[in-house]
Amino acid sequence: QTGKPNWIVPGFGKTFTTGTAAVGENGLVFTAANRNDTSGAISAFEVKTGKLRWQRNFPFQANNAPATYRDRNGRQLVVMGISNNAGFPLPWMEGKETFKGTVYAVDAETGEDVWAFSPPDWKHAAAAGSTMEEICLPDAFTNPSVDASGTVYIGWMGGFVYAIDGTTGKLLSQWETASGMQGAPAVADGMLVVTSCLRMAGFVKSL
Repeated sequence: QTGKPNWIVPGFGKTFTTGTAAVGENGLVFTAANRNDTSGAISAFEVKTGKLRWQRNFPFQANNAPATYRDRNGRQLVVMGISNNAGFPLPWMEGKETFKGTVYAVDAETGEDVWAFSPPDWKHAAAAGSTMEEICLPDAFTNPSVDASGTVYIGWMGGFVYAIDGTTGKLLSQWETASGMQGAPAVADGMLVVTSCLRMAGFVKSL
């Protein structure tokens, strides 16, 4: 009502992330953050007090927002893509970079891993579709979106958007975007829309 902060938690310092926060129905807020050594973390804080409930550290950066949902077993999960971002499409750097990425789903109450999905390594200096004429600088992963059935949709800088079973982590389908993506896939009733640096596509559930 007043706009005054109820609590403030300092970050790791001298680092940044383009990831934001998600609030779960269990009264926790889940945030993304990075450390100086390019490793990332998801942290869970109590909404009312700001107390840290748990923190899950990763070997690569956390550069998108987490999403929270319930799987088919009724368990509340937090899902997020973890990877360092590619850079500019510099010709002299081509073939000298390898980016590994993983989509993690963790238990919203404990931070323990539930499943993980890894796309093929991206072995280019820049994201798919990025050229010196048309530079595209997306995060490695988009923010994930989850539909009512628990399917997780997430884009990868290698030029693909993936549909992943939110309970098991099994890949259900994929579509080549031909370029990196920023933001999140949009989910509506029976419809999915994805946008990349080069194009936009809509998918409608078949009857």
